Amino acid sequence: METSRTKIGPAEKIARMREAYDSFNKRDFDKAGKTYSKDIVWHFVAGPVRGRDAVVAYAKEQATKLDAKLEPHDIVASDEHLVALLTYTVKGTPYKLVHVAHTDDEGSITEAWSFSGEDLAAAVAQR
Repeated sequence: METSRTKIGPAEKIARMREAYDSFNKRDFDKAGKTYSKDIVWHFVAGPVRGRDAVVAYAKEQATKLDAKLEPHDIVASDEHLVALLTYTVKGTPYKLVHVAHTDDEGSITEAWSFSGEDLAAAVAQR
């Protein structure tokens, strides 16, 4: 039985994700959004957001409101998943964050989860 392979490999997925984080930090949200599928569901600390436009709008709001920055320390990928270990800086205070994502054949993120300690969840809720 033949298994299907992704059209892009793990190394290319990692490069795309690093580019997306860089675009977020440069506030180029349209470019960052090209990493997401149209029907993405992202389970953020504050709750799920559905659809590319909504995820981009949420990221823009959080970046502006929280003066947020994402610094990837390590990103690993397989044919279907990405995992990123990050520092998420909110108004100058660093927090540890993990992103776990499902990807499609083109490497676009179809569903993602953000995991952090309670300290980040409380900081986001207070801002």
